[in-house]
Amino acid sequence: MSRNQIRIEFTSKTPFAGGVSFGNTGPYERLLGMASLAIDPGEKDLPFVADLDLAPRNAEGLVEFKAVLDIVKPVDLSRGNRRLLCDFSNRGNRGAFTRLNDGGGSDLSKPMFINFHVAVPDKPSAKKLAAIAQKLGYRIKVFASPECVLRWTCECSTRMVAAYESVIAVQNELADLSEPFGGRPDGWSTFGNGPIGSPPVR
Repeated sequence: MSRNQIRIEFTSKTPFAGGVSFGNTGPYERLLGMASLAIDPGEKDLPFVADLDLAPRNAEGLVEFKAVLDIVKPVDLSRGNRRLLCDFSNRGNRGAFTRLNDGGGSDLSKPMFINFHVAVPDKPSAKKLAAIAQKLGYRIKVFASPECVLRWTCECSTRMVAAYESVIAVQNELADLSEPFGGRPDGWSTFGNGPIGSPPVR
């Protein structure tokens, strides 16, 4: 049985866009709050979380963290379309409304380049890992990351559909490849369906 915990607290509710009415849906409201979570880092089949093994534990052995909740919803839910637009912030930025209004964004059913970051302790280890990953078809970039506990990053890029199972499979492959060099996966990034360049190992 999962020991993971979640507590949600809302701190404010205000009219959205000054209370203006949007077509047949009517006015919207904005709810602000905080989600407090605690997860068991040893739980079987837990999705990959970068550096989870380095996080401090509470008295129950769980890792605690918090996330801001910012919800915009119809005042009368029965007039909504029963659809949810969920935006996971990047470094605290909130871009869902901007991207939606611009009409841009990526088609997640089509391949895109995804950059998988692997943290390693030194440059020689990074270059050895890069040589192995390159033979497996990854585009490679190696660079220093002095602000991190492991000081070097081997970026392994591949073109793929951004499906959850596929991303986790690549993360696991890179975890196995980097373990002999004292490395570990450190997240991933993408610019979507647009092309990217990846300079050679340096």
